Amino acid sequence: MPSRVLLHIGLHKTATTSIQDYLQANQAALAAAGVGYVGRKQWRAGAAPGKHSGQRLKGWMASCKEPVLMLSEENLIGVPRDFSVGRVYPRARKRIRSLLGVTGELPVDLVLVLRNPARFLVSIYCEYVRNNHYVPVESFLGQHDLREFSWRQVFDWLTDLPEQVRVHLIPFEPEFGGGVDRIVGQLLDCAGVDRSSLSAFPGQKSRSSYSAEEIAAAAELARRADAETASAFLRMLDQQGRRFGDTTFTPISSRRVAQLTERYHRDLLDMGAWAGR
Repeated sequence: MPSRVLLHIGLHKTATTSIQDYLQANQAALAAAGVGYVGRKQWRAGAAPGKHSGQRLKGWMASCKEPVLMLSEENLIGVPRDFSVGRVYPRARKRIRSLLGVTGELPVDLVLVLRNPARFLVSIYCEYVRNNHYVPVESFLGQHDLREFSWRQVFDWLTDLPEQVRVHLIPFEPEFGGGVDRIVGQLLDCAGVDRSSLSAFPGQKSRSSYSAEEIAAAAELARRADAETASAFLRMLDQQGRRFGDTTFTPISSRRVAQLTERYHRDLLDMGAWAGR
C-alpha cells in the first residue's frame, strides 16, 4: 500500500497523452525512485462493465509496492462527449469524491491543468469529431454560453475537499506561467522524484487540432455523404499521419476570444488561492 497518492486529472487537451507516454516510458525509473505509476493503458484495461474508478483505484493501491502511487488520467473528470450537449465536466466532483473515498486519510496531491477556453473548446471539438459522428462546430459551440464560461465556476468544488488533499492548479500556456515543462516538473516534484534520474521530455508533439481546411473538407463530406464518413476522414488523417492546410482553425470570433482570455486570466488569479492548500 502506498503512503501517498498523486492524481493528475486533466484537463483534456493539455498535453495529457504526451505526458502519460513520457511517464510510461520512465515507469521503471519512477519505480526505482519510489513511485508506482499506473499507465493509461493499464488503467483503462481495468474499465470492465460495473467496475467503477473507485474499485480500480482500490485494486491498484492494494498492489502498489512503492511509497507513492501516481495516476494520470483525464477521463477521471469526464469525457469530450459531455461538451457536445453543453455540459462541462458535470460529474467531476462526484467522480473525484468517489476516488477520495478510497484513498481515505492518505495524503493526496490533485494536479489540474487549466487552459484558455478560447482554444480549449476548439481542441475539445476536434477531439469529439475525430471519435464521434461529425457535427458542425457552430452546433457544438452553440451548446455553451461563451459569455459566461468560467473554470472557476466549473471547479468551485475544489475548495471543499478534505484537508489531506492538496490542490495544484497549473495553466497550460507558458505566457500565463505554465507550459508542458512546468506541468511535468510539478508532477515529479509532487512525487518527490529527481527529474535528472529520468529521460528528457520529448520536444516534438504531433498536431492534435485540425486546420480550417481539414474541418471544411469534413463539413463537405458530411453534406455530400454523412456525418460518419466525415469523422472517418478525420480519423484517417490521424491514423496515416497526414495533414493538409495551414490555416489555424479559429471558429470563435476575435472579440469573443478576447473576452474568454480576460475571464480566464481572472479565473487563474482567483483560483490561485486554492492551490497548495
